[in-house]
Amino acid sequence: MCYEILRMRWMENNKMKTDEVVVRISEVNAAFKRAYDMIVEEWKPEQAPITIIMAEYGLTTADAVSKLDYSAMRKVMTIVEECMVQEGEVANAVGTGLVEALLSESSAGRINFVIIAPFVGEKTRRFCREWDAFTGVETPGL
Repeated sequence: MCYEILRMRWMENNKMKTDEVVVRISEVNAAFKRAYDMIVEEWKPEQAPITIIMAEYGLTTADAVSKLDYSAMRKVMTIVEECMVQEGEVANAVGTGLVEALLSESSAGRINFVIIAPFVGEKTRRFCREWDAFTGVETPGL
């Protein structure tokens, strides 16, 4: 019981902030930096909502899947899983933005989710399955 309390305190103190997630994903490669810059430009002078940024990152990740860019897929999905396990605002933005964009691209037949599935962590996989149940879709590879 003490371990679980300490673990929860540690996680609370070490949660990623939305800005940190945006920066970490934009540093994956030049395509993600361009995606971020494009969204910032489109939303000027306002600040783009985090979910919109994450959705664009989802489309950029889908492009990495199409190009078989395993390095980008691995890096992004590692960050995604880190966000999903912490729950809260960041997890919601990543889930409803990035992950749902990937699932949407898969269900539309624009990417093969089987390619990225090996990089999907357990918490993210659970989110995907719940989304599939909600939408009535069965995403390959889950």
